[in-house]
Amino acid sequence: MLFMLLGLLQTEAQEFKQIQNRWKPNQYLHNEGGALQVGPLGAPGWHSAHWEFIPVAGTKFVQIKNRFGNNYYLHNEYGKIQVGPLGNADWWSAQWELVAVPGTEYVQIRNRFRPNQFVHNQNGQIEVGPVGAPGWYSAQWKLIQVSGQAKPGSPAKTTESATGAPPEKTFSYQLSIKTGSSCEGSSYLGEETAGTDSEVSIRLIGTKASSDMLNLNSKLKGDAFEAKQTDRVSFQDRDLGDIVQIEIKKDGQGTGPDWFVDKIDVQKTDNSTQQKSNYTFYLNQWVKTTNSTVFNPGSPPIKYIVEINTSNVTDAGTDANVYLKIRGNKGETDEIRLNSLISGDAFERFKTDKVELLATDVGTISSITIRHDNSHTNPGWHLANVKVYKGSRYGTTPIFFDANRWLESPNLSATLSPGPEKIDMK
Repeated sequence: MLFMLLGLLQTEAQEFKQIQNRWKPNQYLHNEGGALQVGPLGAPGWHSAHWEFIPVAGTKFVQIKNRFGNNYYLHNEYGKIQVGPLGNADWWSAQWELVAVPGTEYVQIRNRFRPNQFVHNQNGQIEVGPVGAPGWYSAQWKLIQVSGQAKPGSPAKTTESATGAPPEKTFSYQLSIKTGSSCEGSSYLGEETAGTDSEVSIRLIGTKASSDMLNLNSKLKGDAFEAKQTDRVSFQDRDLGDIVQIEIKKDGQGTGPDWFVDKIDVQKTDNSTQQKSNYTFYLNQWVKTTNSTVFNPGSPPIKYIVEINTSNVTDAGTDANVYLKIRGNKGETDEIRLNSLISGDAFERFKTDKVELLATDVGTISSITIRHDNSHTNPGWHLANVKVYKGSRYGTTPIFFDANRWLESPNLSATLSPGPEKIDMK
């Protein structure tokens, strides 16, 4: 079978092939960014993913030359797999044996210079090394014939050399990741930063398949995931079906690793028909763990208008950081710091402070928890009551929470239930 492969290559000396991985069929060998990589194709006609197999006369080996590069060949002269010019035309490090996998249409690509080294992507990137198990799919490759000699920049047609089937359709996926504002969520230091300095990776989970875990930072320029910022990333993959979940993972590094995600929009485009499908994932929450977390689409956040009334008693006001959480029959909001949403001096004696929040729809409101962090001088606070309007202040009956108590050490927090409204703030 090996001689059949070499014979095919010799009769098509000027033809090109794509090198497709068996383990991850959406991944192809290419050097689009200048360095050798394995991953989805940005376009079917990428010359950086086209390879010429040049038989080495009198041997069973071939040189593998890239179509996009200028005399760029696959080699491992310096111990790792690269693509580049040859220092010597006879470099054994640039000669490869195509070892047929019995009973399949795949081959293993073994180096002549280091015969125990095979091309694989077992660890998520392109490598050359020993095969951990004979059946590693990550070290098995399909050579897909590129038909026609398209001009640079023009898509070339591809056909499956072994089966005659058309190539798998590719889809474009654009992610729009919106980071929340710096006043959302909570911090016990009272210094919230919604953005993150961590490395962020995302996987799309569809009804037909899931994407690989995609590192977003490597595809973005400048400061990524800053407060109130929308970052956009595009990639190519096979048809994942309808996108039903998103998996997010952070490495937890950097000075501000926690991240408040507002929402993530996904636009899926069929590259052959340009038909588009859109999916929105409303997170509106902190992502703090370094473990992978899977999110469902969720519901759009709604507006809450909150009025906080400080009592008319001596030293009732506070300069401490005040936090609020709203609960209902559908769930609860994150704890939200209120000070940053109020202009001027907040929570002064006999004063009403009003804030507008965008937060998770908790359904029918059943309780709130309000607290302060006991910071600054004389932090004790006498809270009269809290009113919460859901949606709009006008035409909406407020939900009234009577407090009429001091929040001071050791009792810095109060969980309040709805009750009849009382007018007197004293």
